[in-house]
Amino acid sequence: MLQVSYTLPVAEAATAAEILSVQALEVNLQRGFLTVQAAGRLQARVTDVPPSLQPTEWQVIPRALLRDITAAAANYTFRLIEPDARLTVRLERHQAASLLPARVNRVELQSVVADDGGMLTRTRVELVPGDKRLLHLRLPAGASFWFAFVNQNSVWPWNDGDQVLIPLEQHAGGSEPVTVEFFHTSPAGRARPETLDLALVGPRLDLPLENVTWQVFLHDRWRLKDWSGTLQLQETAIRGAAAPDLDAWLTAEQTRQREQNQQAEQFLALGNRLLEAGEADRARQAFKNAFQLSSRDAAFNEDARVQLQNVKMQQALRGLNLSQNRVASQVPSQAAAQAIPPRAGQLLERGVAEDDAVPLKLAQRLIQQQEAAAASPTALRVALPEQGRVLTFTRPLAVEPWAELKIALRAAAVRAEVEVSGAGRLALLAGLFLAGWVVLRVARAANKPAGDGSTGER
Repeated sequence: MLQVSYTLPVAEAATAAEILSVQALEVNLQRGFLTVQAAGRLQARVTDVPPSLQPTEWQVIPRALLRDITAAAANYTFRLIEPDARLTVRLERHQAASLLPARVNRVELQSVVADDGGMLTRTRVELVPGDKRLLHLRLPAGASFWFAFVNQNSVWPWNDGDQVLIPLEQHAGGSEPVTVEFFHTSPAGRARPETLDLALVGPRLDLPLENVTWQVFLHDRWRLKDWSGTLQLQETAIRGAAAPDLDAWLTAEQTRQREQNQQAEQFLALGNRLLEAGEADRARQAFKNAFQLSSRDAAFNEDARVQLQNVKMQQALRGLNLSQNRVASQVPSQAAAQAIPPRAGQLLERGVAEDDAVPLKLAQRLIQQQEAAAASPTALRVALPEQGRVLTFTRPLAVEPWAELKIALRAAAVRAEVEVSGAGRLALLAGLFLAGWVVLRVARAANKPAGDGSTGER
């Protein structure tokens, strides 16, 4: 068996390479195979096969020739017809595609613009977090961040330079999307008595965006004249001409509470299923979501709290047992008794009941410290006045991260028009007729010639 290894130099930016076969000198007959296999991000293509090569399959190569080849297959396999074969291979190099840590499914923005140019914006992002733990966003110049919600639960965001960081959490259901909602105010432009010039700038995220919808609410006295920007105008409508009142707000809040209670029930059922399947971490997250979403239902909230505490207790006891076993495995058997603290050694000698009570108390103390250190914030949810003239803009895709969402609007005030009914028109015509008759009588009296001043009797 003769085995020869050799290298053919190829330029780094070359788009083609020529492969030469090995020739054995002074032999009566030479047979063999030629295989081509590309590795990494290199793609090899053979477009022209010379007459000295015949395409065949990898499986027909004898085992005696394959014993030192680790590859399981090849891109191209040829049988040598002539020993002096030359094969030209086209080369294509592909760049490594960047893997996004998260994927945004939908972005919804709702902005209410006041007549003085101020704007309040609510942004709702539906995304699959994946391995991403922080959502980075930049607000427009002069904006003020209010608060944020993740899966309808308040979270603690913080600033990092000009960025706002919102902590994310994995959905207890696995790959299901989570909802991030945040509010901010920003200046929108200049307002005059008769015209409104706005330059709306939305928040920028560190992820590509999909299915972007932006609703802009103006006073119904403004009529859109011109617009431009990175989104497309879809429709213009008038919504909710009546002023919002307390009853409407209470109705909306009751509807939202019912939705939260339904989600809490779903999370509680999901947590029980995950707990039966042995996935304690995801079950804990599901019980936590159920507990936070059911704050208005005392009975259901207590059930979710008990389930959450039980899971926390089980995880804490399991962690204590693992730590104890790790210490016991590292300490020699003779020094193990000396490594146990005196109080712990005394507790071990007092009996099984007290031995069980010590880890329980220690786990409870650990859980209490964690809950005190990680208090959940509570923010008031703003009810946007979704009324007046609503302009809906959309954009299907923004490929680059930190994509800019920008809309320029120019609106003019609608002049008040007096609508007159049929009876009003009749009264108006009668008044005009009477006024014309009076004017005509006065004109005739003014044009009558004056007398000579004498009087006569009949």
